[in-house]
Amino acid sequence: MKLAGATRNDAGNGEKSSLHPPTRDIRDLLAFRIARMAAANDRAGQIWARKKFGVKITEWRVLGLVHAIEPARFSSVADELQMDKGQLSRVIKSLMAKELLATDTVSSDQRTFFLKTTAKGRDLHDRLFEFAKQRNEMIISELSHAEVDEFSRLLHKFADNIELAAHRARGMA
Repeated sequence: MKLAGATRNDAGNGEKSSLHPPTRDIRDLLAFRIARMAAANDRAGQIWARKKFGVKITEWRVLGLVHAIEPARFSSVADELQMDKGQLSRVIKSLMAKELLATDTVSSDQRTFFLKTTAKGRDLHDRLFEFAKQRNEMIISELSHAEVDEFSRLLHKFADNIELAAHRARGMA
């Protein structure tokens, strides 16, 4: 993981300027704009997940991730979703009560368990996933293939830099 430099050399004159576009206030900060976009996406996702499928957006994310990596360790799900373990426990209990997830314990350590989707959970996942893919297609419909590829590449790069910054911040604590 490489953290992008905080400055760039402008016009070869030796003076350094910010990489960030000009900012007048918080609304111009890229991190704020990304957070705002994510919040708007979450709000819309919350509506369709609950109305069409009867689950919360956090339940969909947990179900989707468990399906993707099952058998899934609790800690892996928490790490991947950047979710508080207490909140994740509540979401898992809700999904288990809806018979969408089940657990398997490790025979050598009863404290360690894996999450897996049930048949009912896999069915809901498949329907939700198809809907989510259609929703994503709608969101990117005004972009070219090259723009979508570049946006995806930049999101990965941005996420890597955020992870590295968080890692550095933890080291400072």
